[in-house]
Amino acid sequence: MTMYVNEASTGTDLRLVYNRGLFDHAHMRRLVDQYAHVLEQAVAEPDQQIDQFVLADVAEALVLPDASAALDHKWHGSVPAAISAVAARAPGRIAVVDASRRWTFGLLAMQMGRLASWLKVRQIGRGDVVAIYGHRSGSLVWTVAGVLASGSAYVMLDPRYPASRIAQILRIAKPKAWLALDAAGSPAAEVLAVLDDLGVEHLLTLPETADLDELDAPLALPDGPAELDPDCIGPDDVACLTFTSGSTGVPRAVIGRHGSLTHFLPWMSAEFGVGEDDRFSMLSGLSHDPLQRDMFWPLWLGATIVVPDPETKGTAGWLAQWMRDQRVSVAHLTPAMGQLLVEGFEADRGVAVPSLRRALFIGDVLTRGDVKRLRALAPDVQVINLYGTTETQRASGYHVLEVDRDVPVGVRPKETLPLGRGMPGSQLLVRTSAGHSAAIGEVGEVVMRSPHLAIGYLDDAALTAQRFTKDPFGISAQDQLYATGDLVATAPTVWWSSSVVATIRCSCAGFASSSVRSPRPCVPTQR
Repeated sequence: MTMYVNEASTGTDLRLVYNRGLFDHAHMRRLVDQYAHVLEQAVAEPDQQIDQFVLADVAEALVLPDASAALDHKWHGSVPAAISAVAARAPGRIAVVDASRRWTFGLLAMQMGRLASWLKVRQIGRGDVVAIYGHRSGSLVWTVAGVLASGSAYVMLDPRYPASRIAQILRIAKPKAWLALDAAGSPAAEVLAVLDDLGVEHLLTLPETADLDELDAPLALPDGPAELDPDCIGPDDVACLTFTSGSTGVPRAVIGRHGSLTHFLPWMSAEFGVGEDDRFSMLSGLSHDPLQRDMFWPLWLGATIVVPDPETKGTAGWLAQWMRDQRVSVAHLTPAMGQLLVEGFEADRGVAVPSLRRALFIGDVLTRGDVKRLRALAPDVQVINLYGTTETQRASGYHVLEVDRDVPVGVRPKETLPLGRGMPGSQLLVRTSAGHSAAIGEVGEVVMRSPHLAIGYLDDAALTAQRFTKDPFGISAQDQLYATGDLVATAPTVWWSSSVVATIRCSCAGFASSSVRSPRPCVPTQR
């Protein structure tokens, strides 16, 4: 690509020559228009600093998100309230299945209520944190639900993490109670010492059972009536603490609210065609926020959660066979987990998963090669690429990869897939270092605009103020802007119906070759 500049007596002639095998005409036309727009501003304001000029002209700005548009604030109720509602209308529906047991919604609601009561009797509720020493099993689902129903917030601890990391998290979270699933095993002495130092008096081990003759019997809890008032939970009450690694190596606690856990669920269900007859796999990491979608979306719908054996779920070949046997129809995956799922599969003799209808990816760059291999395994699957961070609480951006409409004839698609546009109630804005809206193709930082973000960082007001700022067009205190630190560019609308944030590799001088947050390629977002 070369631009020739020739001065003449009547003006300056600009001629752009480009390789048509690499660039399409619409892209080049946009580039020239952006350049001309910058020149017009420079002539009008020759003393202005160059970073104050903008690439997007008025016409281009019309296809970018309107940062002053109203956002959806609706509160759809809490997760415990949704579980109680399903239990009231269909108590016999299967809510959770693991390797040794199944729970109906009636039984799940009963266990949730009993645990909530156990906590309330000990005066543990709103404003308190409960640590859950977890294990991938059905019992984890009602344990989390019980903590939420008590009004408390939970922090999930993965026993596979180093004891020093768990101890570090406990010192930051300062829980008032400790709930350990029996199958998780005994915590290290270092962890127990921290609980003692913090003065945590309320410790409870929740038993598992493999007795298939007692499928409808509630698991024993020490005492407390099964009383529950989930309607007392509000959208801005604290629901969870989720820890990020932190750039300094010290974990940071993100304070999550109840409203964000349920806001997107009705829309996602309708948009992606998911309902109560679907079967959801629970594959996400125990301490990672995608686990919330694994649990709360099916519970909201009255659908079924299927839990794999945690000791074998990472075995190549086993996962596909398990998903086929369990008739899994909806799965949340990382690209790495998707690659594990298809590992060893060959279309002529592999184990296909015809039941898989929806695969939602998050956590890393998704490629067309990943999608192609997954579709060989599950021919009818619809792939949705999600975008979100721990601080956004939920995936708030999405791009649906259509099989037939994805790329028209004659267009060379990029291998990496776009992050998508914002879901209703959120926007993905791309801002330059000067704070302007980035033009199509211009690299900038993703700024999430939504009333459904996390509250901030625990005991770190300075960092909260730096990353979370008031939305100037917001109508409530919850309307915020969150600077993600992810570098992206808005992709041109060559084959998408609107501009999108897409993954790109920034190789030109002056731009980072990877995201600020992680060593992955920069990603343009879809609007």
